[in-house]
Amino acid sequence: MKLTHLFFRKRWRGNKPPSFKILLSIIVCWIPIMLDGATSYIGLRETNNLIRFFTGFLFGICWPVFIILLKNYQIKKENSLIIIKNYKEFIFMFCILIPFTGILSVQSILIWRIISGITVGTLIYVYVQMIFILIKNIFLSVHKNILYFISFIISIVIMCGLSWINNLLLAQYR
Repeated sequence: MKLTHLFFRKRWRGNKPPSFKILLSIIVCWIPIMLDGATSYIGLRETNNLIRFFTGFLFGICWPVFIILLKNYQIKKENSLIIIKNYKEFIFMFCILIPFTGILSVQSILIWRIISGITVGTLIYVYVQMIFILIKNIFLSVHKNILYFISFIISIVIMCGLSWINNLLLAQYR
């Protein structure tokens, strides 16, 4: 939903990092999901769906800003297209998306599969963009489409490898 909001506000081409105050707020919004995931993963406590819902909401609100910045940031050029103009707009992001969170509270397998598909697709997209940026700076003369294809393959291999490592590490707990 946040990507849709940024699309309609014509910010999907933004490439200027947010102000320090907004950037700090984004980092603060990401801390709860990291703490929740880390502490439950290593067994210090058990998490529940309500905690996951709120930490995921905080993380998910800010995630599109990172995705757009990752996609559009120019290393060698000036970045002047704003993604978030001011702190009021950052607060507005939360307020406009709160009603849509009710959709997630509906216990439906279809909604769960749609959200899961969007999440996995977003992760693949982010991996592809990060790898593309890295190899684009190494192989300057290679065509853009070939670099995206290579980035996609590497991203799938990384995700499969992470899944395999996760299964290997957690096998003893199953």
